Amino acid sequence: MRHPSILVVAALAGLSLAGWSPQAQRPAPTEPTKPTGFPAAGIDRIDHELRVDLFQRGAQGGKDKLLETLNFSGRMMIERGDPYRTAAGVREIPFVITRWEATAWSKALGSLVVYRLSDSPQPRSAITAETKRGDYPATFAFNLEFDATAYGQTLVRRHHGRPEGHGFGVVPPGPIRRLSPTIQKFEDKLIEAEHPKYGRIYFKPKDCNDQNGKTLHNFSEEEKKNLKLPAAK
Repeated sequence: MRHPSILVVAALAGLSLAGWSPQAQRPAPTEPTKPTGFPAAGIDRIDHELRVDLFQRGAQGGKDKLLETLNFSGRMMIERGDPYRTAAGVREIPFVITRWEATAWSKALGSLVVYRLSDSPQPRSAITAETKRGDYPATFAFNLEFDATAYGQTLVRRHHGRPEGHGFGVVPPGPIRRLSPTIQKFEDKLIEAEHPKYGRIYFKPKDCNDQNGKTLHNFSEEEKKNLKLPAAK
């Protein structure tokens, strides 16, 4: 069930179905004001570019073949709670991904490849300070389930994605690499499927760079009471 706040913010931000598309025009990167600490609870939109290597499995134990590198354009919405101090003594922001879609055209497959957030309860994600001395640098640990489709087929449902990046200096992340480093750590389990021409294929995430991050809404104290984030595990 979607939070009512999403509907309010979507209206305020003008997020029509067409405007939501990851391919929609984006503003030019700007240098953000250096933050002094984690922000209070709110809703963020994060645009990003994700590169994924597409491989063909080698037949009878042969060498796998790189078919191409897919360049995904993605857009994500997250709901953040207020920062709190963990039992380990560091500050942390819990959040949940409420919307995500990333698309790439594959020349090898002759098809659009679409990653889209699954229509199921999403697990808890977190932004965690890397030291007790301050909120930054911080680690982003994304935690999500998504579906993948291509060439008229559903390749997988509820794939568990686990991108993780370290050394972040801003929330939400943006295009300045010294503040939003390239993410290069992903889940071990890969998306695999059968293709009529190539046989067994698989998709291996390579890296992800945030392009634009924007806070669309800061929760009021009353809204925070109704914000339900997944429990920590």
